[in-house]
Amino acid sequence: MKQTLNKLVAPALAAAALASAAPAALVWPDKTITLVVPTVAGGGNDAMARTIAQKLGRLLGQTIIIDNRAGANGSIASEFVARAAPDGHTLMFGYVATHAMNPALQKLRYDPVADFEPVGLVGYSPTLMVGNAAAPIKDVKDLVAQLQAKPDKYTYASAGNGTAPHYAAELFKLNAGVVMLGVPYKGSAPAVSDTIGGQTQLMFPSLFTSMPHVKSGKLKALAVAGPKRSALLPDVPTLKEAGVDGVAEADGKTIRLWAQDHAGWLTMDAVATLR
Repeated sequence: MKQTLNKLVAPALAAAALASAAPAALVWPDKTITLVVPTVAGGGNDAMARTIAQKLGRLLGQTIIIDNRAGANGSIASEFVARAAPDGHTLMFGYVATHAMNPALQKLRYDPVADFEPVGLVGYSPTLMVGNAAAPIKDVKDLVAQLQAKPDKYTYASAGNGTAPHYAAELFKLNAGVVMLGVPYKGSAPAVSDTIGGQTQLMFPSLFTSMPHVKSGKLKALAVAGPKRSALLPDVPTLKEAGVDGVAEADGKTIRLWAQDHAGWLTMDAVATLR
C-alpha cells in the first residue's frame, strides 16, 4: 500500500520540486495554502490530500491546511474555490465528479473549465467491485444468479447519488439485468464502513479506498470495473471477464490539483513550472 501511495503522490512532489526552483519573481506562496477537499474526511481523496499536503508543505516552506467541504457531489467545494481570492493560496483536490460528472447531472454555479486551471495530475485509481467478507457470494457469476433468482436480495452502498460508485453500481445492474437497492452515503468512508459491517453487502469504491480492507480480509474483491486487471490484484478478474460487459465506462477516479483561473496570481508559464 505504501508503494501504491508513493506512486500516487510522486507527480505532485515532482511539481513541488520544480516550484521550489522557480524564479524569484514568482512570489508564491507567501502565506498558508488551503487545499480544499470536496469529500468527507476519512475517504481515499482525503487520505491522498493529507499525504500530499504534508510533503508538499515542507518542499514549499509553507503550511498547507486541509479544508473538507463535502456536499452536492463536490459542487459546494468547487463553488467555494471558484469564488476564492485569486492569489494562488486556495487549491482544490478535484476529481471525476467535480469536473466531469457534475456538469451532466447538476445545474452548476461554477464553470468546471473556465473557473479553474489544472496544476497537476495527482493520480488515478481504478474502480473495484467489493463485497462484505461474510456475504455468501462466491464470485460475480454467483452474485448475478442469486439476484436473478431473488431481486433485491443484496443492497449496495455508494458515496452519494451521482458519484462514481453510484454510477458503476447502476451500470452493473443494467448490464447484468439484476435489481439491487442502493443506499447513498455522505462520502465513501461511511459507505465502506457499513459494507464492512454488513448493513450493505456490495460497493464499487476506488481501488485506493478499498485496498487496505481487501488486504485485511474485511472486504472481498469480486471484480475490477475496468478494461484490464490491476497489477495489485492480479487474480481478480475484470467484470467483462466475469461475464458482465459495459461497466468499464465507470472505471477509475482521476485526481487533479486545481486552482482558480482568475487574472493575476499565476501566469501560464508559472503553471507550467508547477507541473
